[in-house]
Amino acid sequence: MVEFEDIRKPGRDFGFLILFLIIIGVLWYAQGGSSRFPSSPFLDNNSVIVPNVSNDVDDDVDNDNGGTDNGALVPATSPEADRVSLKIGKAKEIDPRKEYVEIKIERNNDKPVDITGWRLESSVSRAGFEIPYAVLRPGDTAIVSTGESPISVSFHVNVCSGYFTQHKEFYPSLSKKCLWPKDEEWPASLSFECLDYIDTLPRCTANITHPFSLQDNDCIMAINSRLSYNGCVEAHKNDENFFEDEWRIYLGRSSELWRQSHETIVLKDLDGRVVDSLSY
Repeated sequence: MVEFEDIRKPGRDFGFLILFLIIIGVLWYAQGGSSRFPSSPFLDNNSVIVPNVSNDVDDDVDNDNGGTDNGALVPATSPEADRVSLKIGKAKEIDPRKEYVEIKIERNNDKPVDITGWRLESSVSRAGFEIPYAVLRPGDTAIVSTGESPISVSFHVNVCSGYFTQHKEFYPSLSKKCLWPKDEEWPASLSFECLDYIDTLPRCTANITHPFSLQDNDCIMAINSRLSYNGCVEAHKNDENFFEDEWRIYLGRSSELWRQSHETIVLKDLDGRVVDSLSY
């Protein structure tokens, strides 16, 4: 039988292998080579997006707002950090009506602090909200409640705010600092009988039901006009001590915002810089 010579040549096979590797290398270089892959397993700062924890909107991280610590972004400290502090209040409450934290402006400050648009955020749950309008004077405290306002708005507490408590419940309780009716200024034309009656009336109480025996229409009209929230404001709005050192701010949520334990709450200014934080 005739034997055929094996036509495969080792040198020829090696040449095909070299040609194949050259072709692969050219294609790899043409598609970007090593630039397609990160030089480090860590993303650079420009590629990091931090979720905005309010309203489900994302904000790009401002690289000027902080440095890095072992590759992680460290939020910058607000220039207001020494003037403003965050207190736990009743953050552990389950009921959103009773859940609140406090923002306090140090009394030794030389000017008010506008906290409008500042943010309260949870570093754990990513929950958070913007603070509505509030300008706090030195020594003021803002009670930031999670739930709805009993009167549908946030407000700066004043000497007339006690009228709100007649039919509404506040957490924490709202002080009653309205003047006693007997200490108000009344028209000189009112009768002694009317003034004696006024001396018996409670403070911070409107729409009083008068006794049938009181037939003095001028007396009744004067009482109904003065003893109400609007009447109190009209009479005392220009008083030096009209406003108290407390704000009531409401976030309008129907469920709790802060965890009962293992929570970190952060207060940030308009530029996203950390003013203060607390953990429990």
